[in-house]
Amino acid sequence: MPLREEQTLPRGAFWSYAHFDDTASLGRLSKLRDRLSKGVQALTGKPFPIWFDRNDIEWGAHWEKAIEGGLNQSLLLIPILTPSWHQSDACRGEYNAFREIERARRRDDLILPIEFIKTEQKNPSEYDVQLVKGWIPC
Repeated sequence: MPLREEQTLPRGAFWSYAHFDDTASLGRLSKLRDRLSKGVQALTGKPFPIWFDRNDIEWGAHWEKAIEGGLNQSLLLIPILTPSWHQSDACRGEYNAFREIERARRRDDLILPIEFIKTEQKNPSEYDVQLVKGWIPC
């Protein structure tokens, strides 16, 4: 089906992280996101935007709709795995929403987790097992 004028192809990625982790690491997650975006652009010659709530949700905007839009517009989801991420309802919600997007695209390879802080999950749920299959240690 051809794209309508207002439709765009998904591009870039969505950065799913726990705010506490970025603060506690003195901004290391923000810096990692910037380096990854610039690194991909250096390799491809094309901008690689990574949706980041602190940059992409405008003041006064409905943040849940902004996050939904960010997920829908992104080609990839990059969850930053930490104990705080696993405990966050918002992070799990982003993951679950993107899994539905991934299924609708008939793909199963669009989630690229980064293990920022090693986590020991005693009884991993389905989403934990799915995340581990493609994790990237930091």
